[in-house]
Amino acid sequence: MPSPDSLEIFAEKYALVGAANKRSLERLALVLKALEARSIDCLLLKGADLLTRVYSGMGLRQIGDFDLLVKEADLPRIDEALSALGYRQQIDGNPAYVDAEGESQVDLATEVWYLKDEAEIWRRAVSRPALGLTVRAMDATDALLFICLYVCLHRARFSAGFAQDIFLMAKNETINWDRLTTSAANLGLKAPLFHALGYALSKRAVPIPGSALSALAPSTFRERAQLFLLRRLVKEDRFLGLSHLLVLLSRPRGRRLASLRRSFSPSREFMRYRYGERSGASLTMIRAARPFYLAAQAAVLLARILKRVLLPAHASAR
Repeated sequence: MPSPDSLEIFAEKYALVGAANKRSLERLALVLKALEARSIDCLLLKGADLLTRVYSGMGLRQIGDFDLLVKEADLPRIDEALSALGYRQQIDGNPAYVDAEGESQVDLATEVWYLKDEAEIWRRAVSRPALGLTVRAMDATDALLFICLYVCLHRARFSAGFAQDIFLMAKNETINWDRLTTSAANLGLKAPLFHALGYALSKRAVPIPGSALSALAPSTFRERAQLFLLRRLVKEDRFLGLSHLLVLLSRPRGRRLASLRRSFSPSREFMRYRYGERSGASLTMIRAARPFYLAAQAAVLLARILKRVLLPAHASAR
């Protein structure tokens, strides 16, 4: 039986988180209405999608930035819509905007990094009432795969609420487990999905069919090696730089080489967007030095990876 003090702390935290989420979702609704008015299609991702999809209370899950999957061709019109609402572009590598008060950020993704083509994601997208309008998001199976791979690979760290997210998705949504496991196998990403679901199971009694876990269990030397490395590297603590490597390695081969080329030799347009208004000579020097900087960072990251992998499990967890 929870003590009165713990109940009071929970109620206070719930109220604070709920109030902050309410303000954030009101801002998100304005953004979505502005895009809808211009017939711009987008899919709600991650925290805002989960909160309005499977959580029963506004204060049960904290959300941060607004993440939207959009089509690259729509970026100029999205810029127009967000600018009209007072948002300004962030100096970053991805399309991102922050409101005039600096309280809400909109992050735009034009691709799902582990796919060659997002057409099926868009085709299977589902609509539902939320935020006083109709919102679109990935279908439940695509969303579950995306959440697991995002946390395990793109973030490379299991957050405190991840297990609860997966528990509620599996409990409240209709998951096509056969399609989920087949997709992971076809993408060569069985190991990260198995690791993510295994972590969630270690925290909550997630209703995952045994057949799905069996289908995801590593069956080749490569898959067993991948799972071994992920278990050593992807935990609850932050491992600086690891996510960049995991995202690169989990891209389809065709996109992997292109991504690596863009990282080491980015376009002048990207450099201007990333580093803001600087002189042409300054940007040229930064661009020339970038391969050496990235190579040095890669060497440091490799050394840190080897240290964690080779140390005994109890020592690397410290």
